[in-house]
Amino acid sequence: MVDMRIPERTLDFSDGLSLEDYTVEQLCELTNQGFATAITRLDESTTLYPTASWESNDDDAYFQTVVNDPEDGWFEWKEDDSCMIESAPSGGL
Repeated sequence: MVDMRIPERTLDFSDGLSLEDYTVEQLCELTNQGFATAITRLDESTTLYPTASWESNDDDAYFQTVVNDPEDGWFEWKEDDSCMIESAPSGGL
């Protein structure tokens, strides 16, 4: 799986060529994004939804400045089976 979390940006980043070109406010906004790669494991015996967990190894990439919800996720497919939807049982993102 690949998980990318890129919030809608409110600041303009079009003028910079390197990190030194940005303000502290802009750099802080960049820290609100994250990504990860891993193998998804699905346990269909759990309720209310099947539970997804992720197994990472040395070849995986991971960047998340703050881990708000370090928990397995609830797993479901969109009605047209085009993609997986994962949500946190605690209600977090």
